Amino acid sequence: MEIPGKGVTPINLNAYTSPVRETPKVGAGKDQQSRTGIERDKVNLSSEAKEAQKAMEMLKSMPDDNVEKVNEIKTQVDTGTYRVQGHKVAFRMMNDTFENNAVLHQFATDV
Repeated sequence: MEIPGKGVTPINLNAYTSPVRETPKVGAGKDQQSRTGIERDKVNLSSEAKEAQKAMEMLKSMPDDNVEKVNEIKTQVDTGTYRVQGHKVAFRMMNDTFENNAVLHQFATDV
């Protein structure tokens, strides 16, 4: 359908796609400025955060041992042969609940 007299108006997207200009902050100290004179944000991590970061990096670098099992289950799901074993699911849910309760109880008695 054509609407006579109505042309397509281009939209200027430069305001949305161009990078934001950085401006130096007034009164920023020399030690907080980079060589360009623009103040940069700084982050100081606690020792616990650094340990957590190292642990996450170690976990990411570890090989995934479950790849074969995951692929096997995916194949079973795709072919319609995967069967949920309800008793195993229920057992693991109850086991997790008991473990969580034990941890919570330990924290409650530590206070």
